[in-house]
Amino acid sequence: VFDDRPLQSTVKTICKEFKLQYDDEDNFHVLVAGTGLTDPVITSRAQLLEAEKTRTTLTLTLGSKLVEQRLAGLQEDENLQQRLWGLFETVRSDVWLAEEVVQIDGIKQVVQTVANNEKAPTETAMVCLNEIFRTGNCTDWLKDNTEGFGPAFFRKLLVTIFPHSNQAADSRKEQPYASLNALLFLLQRLPACSRAAHAAAIGAMRWGEGKGTACEALYPSIVDSLDGDEDFQRSAAEAVLSAMSAAAVEDRELRIFM
Repeated sequence: VFDDRPLQSTVKTICKEFKLQYDDEDNFHVLVAGTGLTDPVITSRAQLLEAEKTRTTLTLTLGSKLVEQRLAGLQEDENLQQRLWGLFETVRSDVWLAEEVVQIDGIKQVVQTVANNEKAPTETAMVCLNEIFRTGNCTDWLKDNTEGFGPAFFRKLLVTIFPHSNQAADSRKEQPYASLNALLFLLQRLPACSRAAHAAAIGAMRWGEGKGTACEALYPSIVDSLDGDEDFQRSAAEAVLSAMSAAAVEDRELRIFM
């Protein structure tokens, strides 16, 4: 079965052998190297050869079912980082799967995982979310769901990018580029998100609430980063404050609060 044809042609042949319908809409099928929630979708002949070498079980499954399973896995705290990587592997493997994530509100589920779970690995979640933004044709969904990106979500991003102490920043093995990218993408693509980001930065959990009404304000950490020694922190602070200021130009109420 596994010859020199394109991989999806091979998947179509397998579906035919098992008398399964195959099309690019409701009956889109994929091969997965394994049966777990973190196993990768097969996208190359090299993966097939590796699976054969290691005697890995190949699973033929509906793309829509695979996406539903991987999103449902985010509701479990156990191995959440690995589950997010599993969703990332799914999204980046095929545009159809990325768009399916968007269609069934998968962006909202990733955002809620970050906002509502203190143990959620924010940076890993943003790696996944950035891939959805990149490949999922999500422009219309974002315009219709701006309110889903609330202060709790933006606070997690800001705390990840601007930790409360220099020691915390210095101890990081890798810089949170994915969190910064997601934050700037949303501020620039959806200016209305700037209100939620501003609320998070002043320590409020709702737009219009006073400074520090819910938790510690983050603006001091952001502003202090402008004069810091750490290049990433300094550049991130400049970019975030610039994006917030740009949004305030078009939003009179935000301009007043800032």
